[in-house]
Amino acid sequence: MVNRRTFVALAACGACAAIGGIAGCGPKSQEPTGSAPADAVSAWAIEAVAEDDNPVGTVQRDSWKLQDDGSVLLTFWGSSNPRPEPESAELDGRVLAVQLKPYDGPATMDLVPSLYVLTPPDGSDEPEAVTVDYADDADPVELPRTED
Repeated sequence: MVNRRTFVALAACGACAAIGGIAGCGPKSQEPTGSAPADAVSAWAIEAVAEDDNPVGTVQRDSWKLQDDGSVLLTFWGSSNPRPEPESAELDGRVLAVQLKPYDGPATMDLVPSLYVLTPPDGSDEPEAVTVDYADDADPVELPRTED
């Protein structure tokens, strides 16, 4: 069984050749994933967005960006099938804790960005950090913040 971190490490070895061969291929956008559970006061709405509208730059790493409207843009690098998908996001103090949906099946060996906009509930503070639980039995990881 290959967890997400191992997959990304393996995929990075062949990423240059794979990405060069499939540049421009694959889906340009995804359907919205819906919202996080409504019963949690600090739950944030989660929506998949197209890379065309939100350039990811050249650094291939999972990261987050605080947008002008207070929402958070999350970028995950991984398989195109299945794509990493947030299941929930809640603000814990000033840390936005994101939980990814678990997936134990096969995955494609490509490396593509998956982008999500997380919108805070009214009156929520802006996060100072974002952590992600990759649903791989490891501790949550703090993502680097990007400004580009």
